[in-house]
Formats: sequence, structure tokens, C-alpha cells
Amino acid sequence: MPAYEESKTREQLAEELRNLTKDAEALIGSSGDELFHQSKELQQKLKGALDLLSVGYETFGEQAKAGAKAADKVIRRNPYATIGIALGVGLLVGYLIKRK
Repeated sequence: MPAYEESKTREQLAEELRNLTKDAEALIGSSGDELFHQSKELQQKLKGALDLLSVGYETFGEQAKAGAKAADKVIRRNPYATIGIALGVGLLVGYLIKRK
């Protein structure tokens, strides 16, 4: 999913969550009949927000898999360079931890 669509999905999810918060606040101040009707509406909106969230989660999972495959290819093509980089990063992190 392109970055534009991903940010659009995030914005939609954020807007849904803001609307759910407003609806929940209105639900707290409602009477019995209103409470029943508003709770049904809130359930539908919550289901929509969860659907949006699941789409974002699936997209994140696909991107993570693609990144892991790409990293695996690079590591297999350059094993010694990878070991050197990992050693350098480890030494740097160790030095920074020891300094504090």
C-alpha cells in the first residue's frame, strides 16, 4: 500500500476514534431509550473502526514480511559485511552503555 493510502487509512481511523469518543460521551448523558439506540449506533461505528484497523494491521504485516525478505536477501549476498556491521553496532552500543 503506498504511503499516501496508508496515511489516509490512519487519518480515517483517527477520525473514527474521535467520533467514537464523542458518541461515548453523549451516551453517558443519555436516558434509557436513547441509551439503547445510541449503543446500537456506537456498536456499528466501533465495528467500522475495527475493520479499518484490521486493514492497517494486514498492510503492516505485509510490509514487515517484505522487509524481512529483503533483509534476508542482503544478508545472504553479503554475509561477511553483515557480520562486520553487526559487530560494529554491538561495539558502539556497548561503548555508549558503558559511558553512562
